[in-house]
Amino acid sequence: MLLTPAHQFPTGAVLSPERRTELLRWADAREALIIEDDYDAEYRYDRAPVGALQGLRPDLVAHVGSVSKTLAPALRLGWLIAPAAWRARLFDARGSLDHGLPALEQLALADFITRGAYDRHLRRSGARTGAAATRCSRHSRRGCPARRSAAPPPACTSPSTYRAPTKPRWSRRAGAPG
Repeated sequence: MLLTPAHQFPTGAVLSPERRTELLRWADAREALIIEDDYDAEYRYDRAPVGALQGLRPDLVAHVGSVSKTLAPALRLGWLIAPAAWRARLFDARGSLDHGLPALEQLALADFITRGAYDRHLRRSGARTGAAATRCSRHSRRGCPARRSAAPPPACTSPSTYRAPTKPRWSRRAGAPG
């Protein structure tokens, strides 16, 4: 099963603790693997970060991630933290796909992470992105005062709700009837 428990599409809702527990029980009973894609965890600026499901049951959950949003999509670098029982099968499956893994880029990213530079980059860029989203939300509310949502979450997957004004603003200004 593949899921994004920290940010369900399209609303951005978080999988509740009760649903997380149910899901883990389900996977345990079926000896199933849950693949958790926490695709926007690095840029949670609309609420406190949600813990990874993988941290609750590392024997049932594989955690995947990438640097596509945080550094550059062209790097094509990601990771998979797999349960020990699944590692050999996943390694074999990966080996059958292709042999084009970028060694130099992997080494550079490992060094970037080890030195703490990736964490510093995430903090700085996350703060800038959050501030920009807040400004954007503020400006969009000025242009559309009936907008009822706060700053959008990362990836802008939370739909905004608009209420149509009873009379368009331009008609009031122009003195138009109606």
